[in-house]
Amino acid sequence: MDNRGFPLSIKQVLGFAWCIAKEHGKCDVFIKIGPSRDRWNGFKTRHPDLWLRRPDALDRGRASLGNTLDSNNISDKTERIYNCDEAALFLNKSAGQKVIVPTRMKHAHSLSVATNEHISVHCCVNSAGNAHPPMIIFTNTLSGGAYHRQGPINATYACSDSGFMDQIMYFQWFKGTFLQYALPQRPVLLIQDGASSHVSVPLIRSAVANDVILLCLPSKTTHITQPFGCCCLSQNEN
Repeated sequence: MDNRGFPLSIKQVLGFAWCIAKEHGKCDVFIKIGPSRDRWNGFKTRHPDLWLRRPDALDRGRASLGNTLDSNNISDKTERIYNCDEAALFLNKSAGQKVIVPTRMKHAHSLSVATNEHISVHCCVNSAGNAHPPMIIFTNTLSGGAYHRQGPINATYACSDSGFMDQIMYFQWFKGTFLQYALPQRPVLLIQDGASSHVSVPLIRSAVANDVILLCLPSKTTHITQPFGCCCLSQNEN
C-alpha cells in the first residue's frame, strides 16, 4: 500500500480487519466495538518487516505521483487524471469582514447565529479542467426545496451528524458520481486526501474492479494540486 501512496495508519489497519471480520461472520473474534490496540501489537509481531514512522511531507507524495503516472503511461493523458477534495462552507458571516458604517460610529455590530453550522462540498476535477457534479453534505438533516432546484447541475446531496464526509458517503460518491462521469478509457487515476474517511475495503475493491488507480497524498494537501475554488460550481452558471 505504501508503494501506491497509501501508507496506512493503525486505525485504518484495525478498521480493515473489522470490516473483513464482519463480512465473514467472525465478529466474535474481537470485542464488541471492534479490534483493540492489542490486535495491532499482535499483527506487528507477526509481520516484523513493518514499522511505524511519521509520513513524509508533500514532496515525497509528489514523487510517488510522478512514478504512478509514468508506470501507468498516463503522464500525457490529462483527461484521465482526477483530483478530489472537499471544503467546509460555514454559514456564519466572517467576523473579519469590513462593513460600511457612519464615521460617528466607533463600533459596527452584525447579527449572527451562535453556531458553527456548515455544509461541505466535495468536488472532483481532472487535469484537463473538466469538473464532475459535486456532492453537497448538510449537517444532521437533508435540506430540500430551493437547495436542490437551484443547486449545481446533477449535484448529489447527503447529510451526516458532523456535516463532513465519512467512509460510507465517500464510497457512495465514488460509485454514483465518479464512476458515472469518469472517462470510459482506463486506467484512470484518482488523487485523494489521505484521511481515513476516504479509505475503505469496499472502495478499494470497487477501484480495482473498475481499473481506477487510487493515490493518497498526505492529508490536508490535495488542495495544492488542483484549482479547487469554485470550478465545480461553474457548471451552474450557464
